[in-house]
Amino acid sequence: MTGLVASAAIGLAMMAGVAMAQSYEVKQTSDGYLNLRSGPGTSNAILQRLYPGMTVQYLEERGNWTRIHGQRSPIGWVYSRYPGD
Repeated sequence: MTGLVASAAIGLAMMAGVAMAQSYEVKQTSDGYLNLRSGPGTSNAILQRLYPGMTVQYLEERGNWTRIHGQRSPIGWVYSRYPGD
């Protein structure tokens, strides 16, 4: 996986990768933040807003959703419209 783009084609871009865990930086979105949800779907609760510049680690993908963990955020899911970009 070389990168992710989340909600509205903006979201996470690869900063550096290692074999098991890849780190990404949240990019600017039209809303100014990216919702971190409790599960893979918009019906799941919003746990936190992720802001540009925050670093997160990729954990797994499920359909158009990516499970991540950040230094200052719980494990959760973000929408990734274009996984693998």
